[in-house]
Amino acid sequence: MLTDVALKNLRPKTKPYKVADRDGMYAHVSPGGSISFRLDYRLNNRRETVCASQRAGLHLRTRVIAGEEALGGFRRSRGCP
Repeated sequence: MLTDVALKNLRPKTKPYKVADRDGMYAHVSPGGSISFRLDYRLNNRRETVCASQRAGLHLRTRVIAGEEALGGFRRSRGCP
């Protein structure tokens, strides 16, 4: 699981890369240095991605809650448990 300290220590590389968190969430680090939280899910056997947060000032826990809310809203709108 990704921690606040690990998140602060992420540095840009020449190519974008992902750092896994949990439940399909991950931090996407771009070559420009921006870090965005993304959430992967499957719908009709297709992988979909939603960007949960791209703001720099939020703590990790706030971003995880935003991702869970995004997925929860999706599940409710589709009638999933």
